[in-house]
Amino acid sequence: MSFLRKLSFLFISIVIPLSCLPEDQIPNKPLNQFDLFIDPSFDKDQIEAINQSALSWNERANEIIHFNIHLAPLIQQEIGPNEFIVLNQSPPPGYTGWTIFYKDNFSYKRGHVLLASYLPPMALLPVVKHEMGHIIGLPHNKGPYPSIMAFPPYHYDEITCADLINFCQIWKCQIECDPNFP
Repeated sequence: MSFLRKLSFLFISIVIPLSCLPEDQIPNKPLNQFDLFIDPSFDKDQIEAINQSALSWNERANEIIHFNIHLAPLIQQEIGPNEFIVLNQSPPPGYTGWTIFYKDNFSYKRGHVLLASYLPPMALLPVVKHEMGHIIGLPHNKGPYPSIMAFPPYHYDEITCADLINFCQIWKCQIECDPNFP
């Protein structure tokens, strides 16, 4: 069993510390920029669904955070600050998506996102948006309001006002949204 496969069975809330960098080696990258390197074994429609999910977050969050999507010809071994590798690899049984975090002491995140390859693009969209929500710090939402972060299961396909309110609590921002319109 591969190391990544073993890690995929850990709970999403577990954070694996990385070795700390000396201060002169702290990455010069904004904390709000996230690079997602996409496994090229996804089909073109699935890759487009991942790209559309990133565009949705970028737009709905008023570019306070920004996801950059890259098609990775080879999956890199080293994961840099605020970088995630999106793998076409089955998450644990009962899940369609799973995020594994590695964290250092400089508030950067890095890790892997596992997505179920059997999902058609339209079913993949809410799963990717949900996992991107975890990347930017959103927990599962068990409240009564529609949310892309609802679990289980995914009750809503779009980033909602409830998601943006939670996002702004974490990122210390203000985004106007109509609670009657998702």
